[in-house]
Amino acid sequence: DNTLRNPVVTSPLYRTGPGKALPPGLSLDPSSGLLAGIPAAAGNFDVVIERHDPSGPATNVQSFTLTVAPA
Repeated sequence: DNTLRNPVVTSPLYRTGPGKALPPGLSLDPSSGLLAGIPAAAGNFDVVIERHDPSGPATNVQSFTLTVAPA
């Protein structure tokens, strides 16, 4: 299973931040926050995930470097 899960949050909208795309082959489910797939390229990728609460103005932003090792 090649997934990362956030089991606590159930209803917010998730998206990648401006100019910070996921590595090719990975996708982010906008309703669950599930990051899934098999990366198609090795390297270090600067990723920003934004969580927007539909019931209010709350926004959480998480920045990190995702390292994908060569196969």
